[in-house]
Amino acid sequence: MNSRKNKYFIKLITSYSLVLVIVFILGIVFHFILAHNVKQELLNENMLSLKNVSEQYSNCYANIYLISKRMANNSSLSRLAEADQGERAFYYNAYITKQALVDMYSDYSLQPIQTYYIHLRHTDYIISYNDFENLYSFYKNNQMLDPSKYEEWKETLESSDNYNHFMPLDRFATEYTPHRKNYCYAVSLQNYTFKNINADIIFELNADYMQQMVDSVDLMKNGCLIIQDSGSDTMLTFSNNEALLKKMDASLLSSLDYSERGYSSTVFQGVPVTVLHTSAQTPNLNYYLIVPTSSLKAPGNGLQLLSLFIIFLGVVGSFLIIVLLSKANYKPYEAMEYRLREMNFNHEELMRLNESQKVTLRNYYFDQLIHGMLLSEEEAAYAQNYLSIPDNANSFAILYCNVYLDTLELNNDPQGMINILSPDYADVISDILSSYFIHSYIMQGSRNSVYTILLYDREELDKVEDLFSHVHTTLLQEYNIWIYGGLGCTTDTISSVWKSYRQSKEAVKRVSSPGYLCMYREILKCQDSFFYPNEVADQLYNFVKSGNFKQTKAIFNFIKDENFKKRKLNSRQVNWLLKSIEITLLKAVRDNDISYDDSSLAALSEDSTLENYEQIALELCEKNKQPENDNQLIVRIQAYIDENYGDPSLCLSRISDLFHISESYFSFLFKKTVGVNFSTYLEQVRMTQAKHLLETTNIKITDLYVAVGYNNLTSFRRAFKKKYGVAPNALRE
Repeated sequence: MNSRKNKYFIKLITSYSLVLVIVFILGIVFHFILAHNVKQELLNENMLSLKNVSEQYSNCYANIYLISKRMANNSSLSRLAEADQGERAFYYNAYITKQALVDMYSDYSLQPIQTYYIHLRHTDYIISYNDFENLYSFYKNNQMLDPSKYEEWKETLESSDNYNHFMPLDRFATEYTPHRKNYCYAVSLQNYTFKNINADIIFELNADYMQQMVDSVDLMKNGCLIIQDSGSDTMLTFSNNEALLKKMDASLLSSLDYSERGYSSTVFQGVPVTVLHTSAQTPNLNYYLIVPTSSLKAPGNGLQLLSLFIIFLGVVGSFLIIVLLSKANYKPYEAMEYRLREMNFNHEELMRLNESQKVTLRNYYFDQLIHGMLLSEEEAAYAQNYLSIPDNANSFAILYCNVYLDTLELNNDPQGMINILSPDYADVISDILSSYFIHSYIMQGSRNSVYTILLYDREELDKVEDLFSHVHTTLLQEYNIWIYGGLGCTTDTISSVWKSYRQSKEAVKRVSSPGYLCMYREILKCQDSFFYPNEVADQLYNFVKSGNFKQTKAIFNFIKDENFKKRKLNSRQVNWLLKSIEITLLKAVRDNDISYDDSSLAALSEDSTLENYEQIALELCEKNKQPENDNQLIVRIQAYIDENYGDPSLCLSRISDLFHISESYFSFLFKKTVGVNFSTYLEQVRMTQAKHLLETTNIKITDLYVAVGYNNLTSFRRAFKKKYGVAPNALRE
């Protein structure tokens, strides 16, 4: 009997052990998935750092270009380069040129450029902001380089093959050279002017600072960074892993197969490595970060520790279940099944939460209108008038454009110094856009590669495809500039144009060759998550807080369209959407000192719908609605100014923040109501109080200007004399 029980017990343990195996496998799979996500996050963070390094080097190249261009067009330097040593003109022009270098040095003394000097080929002289001597003396005494290698250094400096290349000084340095690790970068000034100028400008770059820039990339502590030009020739190499550097072949970097995000995996002499790649257009350089694949680990990451903990709990729990089920025969089977379902459900939930990430907030390039931050119709009307948009305009749409240079044309350009961010190109693009979109408002982003067009003319809205086609053709054929566009849907009021702006930014991402314009209405929505990004949540909060009924209803209609007309949400996703909206409304209740029990949110149940939340939002609008009119608001602001005139930080922007009104609308409303602008009124209040204190107290002048809100005595004296015609001391006497 006991042997039969033992046999059955062993069979139960053997059969139930499959559960342990399944749990263990699920845990391992889950762990590897999380480890993969950790690796991707680590790569993404370091890719951002690598792009930041490329931007810093691009800024360095831009400074080199500006300095070289400015000196190439210096007439005194041109005459100095052609003059003979000993002539009066030689020393006179040297003095003028040196003054120009002194004036310019403060403007362009940007790291990693440590210093720069000009080599006059005709006379073999060196001139800089603090030096003027012959080349050999400069080499020996100033640079403190090896005198025996002077001829080699001079030949290297004057060789056209070394132009626009980094030349290490350690080849010519001695043990006493203080800057032996630095680099020289020679540029021919002849390339920056139509005049004949027999001179070169040499930039000395601080190697330690360049290394610090590179070391800002976290993975660089165990990797290498290689910078190559468009021809795959290595310009610079930085390494914190000499063993890896010796094994890798830099000539193969450009031929690797990179993902859309710029990652590639390969093997160099048996060592698996991961390569991060980004490029810059000014000039056309490629940046490669090579790190051992084994270094892409973050042992302290919380998610990895969580996965290991779940595996441990799963194994221990499953083993206990096996023992209990084996001893108690059949009944524990139900408990085991429930336990397995619970574990599978938790695993699926974690996976789903990990995959459905929130939409990343984009940088705000433009004003409050297109971001939906205008909380009243009066402000929207003022903005419309300020933008010179006709009052009878009733159709609005946003055209969002991205521009960049034709890469092939840029590579074929011998000068190689074309910058899409330059003001010249920005003016060209703006002029061409304005010539076709005559009755539209064009806004240029903080970067010249982004343009947003507000369309409000009916004729241009109907012909937008043809007009954009002409713009695309003109820019490409005449300037080698590509332009892509995304067009949002049309709205009937300017206060809701933020919808079209969001749609246009989404549409421009869907542009694919051979097309160059994508319309949002043509995009087939196929999303597996609900639509409620942080920007929409912030807009709903602001509209409810300000009591704006119209915009609150508009944003709920927008949420309905995006989630129920353009997406198919399951019940779980709908519940998440409603919970997210509830969180926003609870925040509005809390921030406006409304009791939760007094709000309709307390009556919500699991069966509540989006319409219930919309009704609650409108009720909160009623509670938050400001009953005062514009005149009452200005009266309150005047009272605040009269009480706080002594605060030196009192200004237009602070008043706007305190009373929740935009600066432009407040300035307009204040002058309309009071008759003078804000700054004039504030000065009048301060001068009146200053005169009163002079006449009724013994306050010192040095204390008086502080008491009435001025930061310095000179400004106070000037304002007082302008107001009363005499100085403060004279008025008291």
